[in-house]
Amino acid sequence: MTKPATSTNKTADSTPKKRGGGCPFQSKRGYVDARRDYLNHFHKTTNDYDDEEENPRDLPTESLVASTNLDDPLYFWQLHSIMGPKPVVDIVTNFYNRVFEDTENPWFRDVFERVAPKYHHIRTQVAYWVDAFGGGKIYHGGNFRLTFHHLNNANKIMNAQGAKRWMFHMRSALLHGQKQHRIFQDDPRVFPCIVLFLEVKMQMYAKEHRWRFDASDFEPLKQVHAKESKETTQQKQAKDADSQEGLKKRESKNKTNNQQTDEESETEETESDSKSLWV
Repeated sequence: MTKPATSTNKTADSTPKKRGGGCPFQSKRGYVDARRDYLNHFHKTTNDYDDEEENPRDLPTESLVASTNLDDPLYFWQLHSIMGPKPVVDIVTNFYNRVFEDTENPWFRDVFERVAPKYHHIRTQVAYWVDAFGGGKIYHGGNFRLTFHHLNNANKIMNAQGAKRWMFHMRSALLHGQKQHRIFQDDPRVFPCIVLFLEVKMQMYAKEHRWRFDASDFEPLKQVHAKESKETTQQKQAKDADSQEGLKKRESKNKTNNQQTDEESETEETESDSKSLWV
């Protein structure tokens, strides 16, 4: 995989991201404008970001560096700042392994085999994701290049049937990546952010190639995240409850010890006073 170009200009967006175990990867502007795709999807018109200072809408930040506060939103173009390229490489590699082993659906697999070898697909897809996630200008041509590729090389599967099969393999690859990389546990925003990124892109492709987008393709991933988020919340609540219970026990123990100490002090003072009367 081509490494993101380094830059000598030190801006807020090029500051290495450090949290938890520390992610030293630098975020940089790329060819893939994921933020524009986000705005087109959620804000509908390009007028929403022509003059953002005068726009009353609460538009998402341009920063490529994610907030360390897990309660703050995480956007596509900030993912590289906290996860780097390794999870992307593993997810995309797992995805294309599944695609090229899909012997039961040659109509789908053969399109990829005809275009290029597996390693080429992995390299270009990784470049696209890392670029879109804020990792630098490594997918030359951006969305224009991707659209050209879909029209000329993958047109046969740019339909509802192809999208469903693509998501079938991607779901498995994402769940595999989620188990392999701790960032998904350390930052619960990462998984749903990637899912939303894929959903926005798939809706964009559906509109371009005129097929009906099927939101049910994404429901299993959302259900998995909702279940894990609930379990995580319950674990946190249980941990907090244990902490509060432990605190109460410690406070009660300290209070008892203090009372005993006070009683002992009073006894000693009484005995001392009694002795002084007979001296």
